[in-house]
Amino acid sequence: MTQLMKYVCETCGSDNVSTEAYVDWDTSKQAWILDELVCEGIDWCSDCSEDTTLDYVPVTDLRTIAEYTIAKEKANDAARTNPSG
Repeated sequence: MTQLMKYVCETCGSDNVSTEAYVDWDTSKQAWILDELVCEGIDWCSDCSEDTTLDYVPVTDLRTIAEYTIAKEKANDAARTNPSG
């Protein structure tokens, strides 16, 4: 399995973070679709409630790894059951 990674706040280590991006409205899907990340955009930590720098680190907690693995298996099962989408 590929090593899972996550972004965390450089200051507090929380993964409750966001970054600035451009998104486009897709009327047919009724959803925002990611266009691109803003290279020099603002990174935000909701736990610190301030701008931050993000670190890209490996996921090490077993609960997150298990949740990811289960979700991936469910998606694979759904794709095998209904290959046309």
